[in-house]
Order: sequence, then C-alpha cells, then structure tokens
Amino acid sequence: MNSDGIRSYGSWNMFNYSAFWTDAMYADNGTTLGGRLGVSLGQNIYRTHKNAAEGIEFGVSHLSDLDKNRNVRRSVYAADLSFSYGFLKLQNELMWLNAHNNFLHDNGDGTFVELDKPNELGYHTTLLANLENFIHYPITAFARYGRWQPHNKQADDFDGRLVEVNNISALSLGLNYKFNDYFKLKFEYTDSLGTSTQERYFDKKLGIAQMVVAF
Repeated sequence: MNSDGIRSYGSWNMFNYSAFWTDAMYADNGTTLGGRLGVSLGQNIYRTHKNAAEGIEFGVSHLSDLDKNRNVRRSVYAADLSFSYGFLKLQNELMWLNAHNNFLHDNGDGTFVELDKPNELGYHTTLLANLENFIHYPITAFARYGRWQPHNKQADDFDGRLVEVNNISALSLGLNYKFNDYFKLKFEYTDSLGTSTQERYFDKKLGIAQMVVAF
C-alpha cells in the first residue's frame, strides 16, 4: 500500500530505523504515523548493495492510526526476527492490532449495530532459498505459513454487508526472478488450508503473478 506522506530511513553500526507519517491506512480521513527499530548482527536490511549474506536481524515496530481530530483509532504492535545462512533465509513476524473503539455496522437505515472491538492477531513464517548458485539463474523459491486471528467474528464486506469472519490459515509457495536490484518477477500460489470467511471475494486457492519495481 502506498500513501502520501514522509518517510525516513537510516542506520548506525548494528542499528537501523524507519519512521513515517502518511495518510490514514484504515480510513478515508486522518493520518498514520509509526516506525521500526532494528538490530542487525552481520547484515543491514537498509543497504541494498553489497549486503552481507548471513546474519540475524531483530526488529520492533509500532503504528498509530489517527482520526481527523488526532484521536487514536488503532494501534499496531509488531516484532520480527530473521536468520540468514548460506543460501537460506528464515523470516518471522508477529503483529497485534488493537482497536480503541467498538466496531459499528451501518444498517443503511440510519441505525447502527455496535459489536466488539475489531482487534486482530497475525503472524507468518517464511523460508526463502536462493537457487542461483545451483541453477545459474537469479531465482529465489519461498514457502510461507501465515495465520490471521480476528477477535471479532463479524465485519463489513466490500459492499457494506455484515458477514462472518473466522481465523484464517494460509500456505503460500512461490518463485521470484530477479532481473536486477530494481526489477523482479514474482509467481505465488496460496491455499487457505480449508479455512474461509463469508466475504464475497475470498479465495480459498489463489495464484498470482507480479512485476515488482523498487527504487
């Protein structure tokens, strides 16, 4: 997701940081501010060139979503941990979203239904394998297991309907082809492992192809 705003990145010895202040991420009005502080042992994820191939990275993050009156609507707390050794890299992240207000569903007739706070817990573990030394092409394969656990059991669908939501698990497999430091082609297949929600466009099985440009 891209938003208008300002961002800052930097590093010093084994420490690195990012900070941002952008348009609201969870609503049409307000702003979002936050950042991440990381500690690298043997690598620095903010150096895009000549980065050490092996090491450990640990980081903690925080995000505050504010309404137009600067009141906090949501707070997000996260921690991530990654290990790199040889051609393998293991990435892990845990995130907790804390909603400060109860969820209000608009019935469309001027009345509202007040439900629990839409708190959420999510995490993933991703294993990446750089295959270039074996097949002589800049290809990385990955496998990811993720889990989303909403506290509330109902939510608005894209068309405003109230639908049931459940805990979701997902297993993803994919390949990345790296043309250069700025352009990659990604293929990914995701299976929800039998879990689902009542959202209209929820896909239990999904294949995607992406072109990613970074600069």
